[in-house]
Amino acid sequence: MFKQSIQKKLTVLFSMTLLMVLMAVSLITYMQMSRSIERQVENEAVTVLQEVSRYTERYIQEHVHQLQLLANDPRTLTYVNEQIDAGSSDVSGEVLGQLAGYGQLHPNIQLSYVATEGRTIETVPTVDLPDDFDPTTRPWYELAMASPTEVVWTSPYVSIEDGEIVMTVAKAILDERGQAQGVAGIDMTLNDFSDILGSIEMNYDGAIFLFDREGTAIVHPTLLGETVTEDELYGQVIQATSDSENGRTDGESTILFFQTVPLTGWIVGMEFERDNMLKDVNTVRNGIILVSVIALIVGMMIVILVARSITKPISRLGTHVGTVASGDLTVDVRAAGNDEVGQLTESFKEMLVQLRGIITTVKGSTAHVQEAADHLTAISEETIASSEEIALAVRDVAIGSTTQVEHLDEAKRQIDQLARQMEQMSLSMTEVGSLSNETRLAGQSGSEKVQHLKTKTLEANTVFDQMEDGLLKLSDHIMEINEVIHTINHLSEQTNLLALNASIEAARAGEHGKGFAVVANEVRRLAEQSSHETVRVGDTITGIVNRSKQVIVDMKQARSILSEQSDSVDETENTFLHMASLIKQMNETLASVQEDFGTLAEQNSQFVKRIEAVVEVAEQAAATSEEVNASTDEQVTALQRITEAAEQLQEASHELNQSVRQFQTESESNS
Repeated sequence: MFKQSIQKKLTVLFSMTLLMVLMAVSLITYMQMSRSIERQVENEAVTVLQEVSRYTERYIQEHVHQLQLLANDPRTLTYVNEQIDAGSSDVSGEVLGQLAGYGQLHPNIQLSYVATEGRTIETVPTVDLPDDFDPTTRPWYELAMASPTEVVWTSPYVSIEDGEIVMTVAKAILDERGQAQGVAGIDMTLNDFSDILGSIEMNYDGAIFLFDREGTAIVHPTLLGETVTEDELYGQVIQATSDSENGRTDGESTILFFQTVPLTGWIVGMEFERDNMLKDVNTVRNGIILVSVIALIVGMMIVILVARSITKPISRLGTHVGTVASGDLTVDVRAAGNDEVGQLTESFKEMLVQLRGIITTVKGSTAHVQEAADHLTAISEETIASSEEIALAVRDVAIGSTTQVEHLDEAKRQIDQLARQMEQMSLSMTEVGSLSNETRLAGQSGSEKVQHLKTKTLEANTVFDQMEDGLLKLSDHIMEINEVIHTINHLSEQTNLLALNASIEAARAGEHGKGFAVVANEVRRLAEQSSHETVRVGDTITGIVNRSKQVIVDMKQARSILSEQSDSVDETENTFLHMASLIKQMNETLASVQEDFGTLAEQNSQFVKRIEAVVEVAEQAAATSEEVNASTDEQVTALQRITEAAEQLQEASHELNQSVRQFQTESESNS
């Protein structure tokens, strides 16, 4: 899950980054190309509109010039004056011929005419007009009379007869005083003009339109002759004072370029469909999208490979950490590179080597402590057994002393019958001699036992010294382990701090730093796990140190007891020596009694005194035996406490051995 999670996050992160970059490149390219084409179209439209405007002015100006020549011709003025005065004119044919010739030169001229203030009108070609037709009421006549010095024209309109667009151009005819006497005018069709403008081919299927000041379409692909002032887009064009206006028409997005023809005030413009303008851009956009999709797929494959190269060492290190956490220290950790993960792996490898050496040392020390504890237990058991034997021997001595006292009391009571019972006394003395020998032998045996106990006590002291040295060395090794654990914990804290700093720097990097933030969080989690494990090991070591200190205290108590036991053994040895001396004296006395048996009667009183002395000595021997017996019991109790301390030491050593047994080192795996 860890590997898949990191790999998925890196793949999504870099894929989204690559997708955003490709989308940004596509969008920027599309917008720049769109603006470039719009600028190109705008420049082309401005150039074409300037040419169309000049062409429109030339087209209108040509007829304006001809009409000015006609209106300013003296024959035209003469014709008008004669028509007004007499109703006829001699120059009528010339004027009409001039109009006819002008009409032949310009096929777009539908009708040429001259109207007078006398309500007469002559047309070329001839048109049947009603008798009550009054030309002075026509719009073109009134417009020309309103501006007598200028050539005027009406708004284009659709002819009822043939549906063509017609425009009237008129000029007032002035006399010598500058008074208007009539109007010369022509009706000209704009179809040829419209066809010429409509035939201009534009890039991106652009179309030319021409509106007069009232909004009548003079040139337009679909609205020819219609008024467009109600149209939302064209209405804005007519009222606008800027050079361009964007809008929609016929349900499609369009762009318009227009300008005003100075001579006529007409609006000439060009209309482009955005779809046609951006056709090539859309083709390029589709190509960019295709390339972006391919690049995204290739990029995702590369990102997956890169993510695997990053997560594989981390996953491998996680597996090693789990193996070590389970107690197997024989794992072979190898760094796969020199990057941060490789450095972390190398540091973990060094920590593992140090921990392996520490565990090996602890195991060796534990084995030595276990062996010493077993040896101490065995010695304690042997000492207890010896002490019990000494206690039995001392009890026998006490029993013998008590019996001796009883016998001496009996001898004292029967001293008066000594003479009569000499033979019986001889037997009694023989028995006393036998008992004295037995007492001597028991004393010798007790002395030997005490000497053996003294030797065992010295051996126990030696073992206690060795155990104390071993425990001190074990404590030193444990303290070294504790220092290494503190070093490992410090490294874990430093690693955690570095991971935290890396997370902060990744957060500052924003979107580009998320992948590094995820890696830093995983490294910090590993550092926290390592710190937790070192805390556990530290707690175990602390327990071992405390138990070792308690064992040392118990050993010191045992040594103190053993010292007291040694003093008691010395006193017992002295007592046995003294008792042996007394027994020797008693034997000598018995020998003297047997040698001086003949003079026993005379020395009866002295014998009584000696018997009393012997009784006193026997009582002292009995008391001494009881004291030795009590000392022996105390010694047994002390040895039992030593045995209990040895068992506690053995139990602590066993617990320590169980704690370190979960760690497997190379030497154990090889064996």
